Amino acid sequence: MPGFIRGTGRETIPGVNGYHLAFGWLAAGSALAAMMVIDMVASYMLTPRSPDLLWEQLFNPTMIHLHLHRWFGNLTWTGFGLSALCATAYWRANTDEDKRHYDWAGGYCFTIGFGALLAMPIIGYEYLLRIRYEQPQAFQTLMLGGRSWLFDVVAFLYSLLVILGSFYIARRLTAASPGSSSRVVLPVSLAVVTIAGIVLSMPYHLQHIPGLHVLTDRAINPLGKMQPNKYFAIAFLVLFGLLNWTYFFRSFSGRLPWWQAGPENSKDRLNPALLIALSLCAMLIMLTMGWTRETARAYNGYLIYGELSFEDERRTYEGPPRSSPQGNGVIE
Repeated sequence: MPGFIRGTGRETIPGVNGYHLAFGWLAAGSALAAMMVIDMVASYMLTPRSPDLLWEQLFNPTMIHLHLHRWFGNLTWTGFGLSALCATAYWRANTDEDKRHYDWAGGYCFTIGFGALLAMPIIGYEYLLRIRYEQPQAFQTLMLGGRSWLFDVVAFLYSLLVILGSFYIARRLTAASPGSSSRVVLPVSLAVVTIAGIVLSMPYHLQHIPGLHVLTDRAINPLGKMQPNKYFAIAFLVLFGLLNWTYFFRSFSGRLPWWQAGPENSKDRLNPALLIALSLCAMLIMLTMGWTRETARAYNGYLIYGELSFEDERRTYEGPPRSSPQGNGVIE
């Protein structure tokens, strides 16, 4: 028997849900395939292989690492983006039932985004290692050279995502579980990820940060050293972030779920604001990471690293030099 769309009184067409889901999965598969092709091209431009071997061009040394990094990155910003939409709907909802629904949906999408976020440094570390071995000059540009400040921006945004996400978890669970160990563990964990985030965000080569010379003449910040300071910082961010995520994931199956903890939840505006802030930070970090990857190649003057420079590429649209009418010179 045909159903009705809630609140409209209009009948649904039998089978329309199946077609809707089928087209949705088809669109998702097409987007994933398109992303793989884009990653093949982007990774080849940074770590090219012999143009005579198509397979090595497509699956060059950084292709899989870039694809996995973007795959988890898409899960991150999509999860946070959907949670922001739910947060907006939560603000606009008029009934407690609708507020509880959007509160639950926002937390569910947040769980996906935050979980994928914690996997990204592991994949990113392997990706950077491949760049270091295949294109040492590009690696030097990113980590210690003229574009290292972009990596510091990525570190800052990642730290901010973990800190805001942990703060969201702590606020939700400490209010909903008065007798749980989360009331003790989560505040301590939040303090740890905050300190780790500050260390990870610190720049090392200060002279590469645009405009900072106005404030200081120092060239090096010893606290921003990668080894061991930032290695420990990223490890603490991931491990304690995973601890927070585990508490939040388990809360979905508790006797009294966090989204039904009490009537005060319907008046809270900070938690939805945190979800929106996480969504904005996730989009910013995705854009910054793409810019960071591309500038590692462009900063050194290459369109395709080691194969085609910008000067070589200029001839493709400017054409060859033209001879003078007298034949005794060249017009540039």
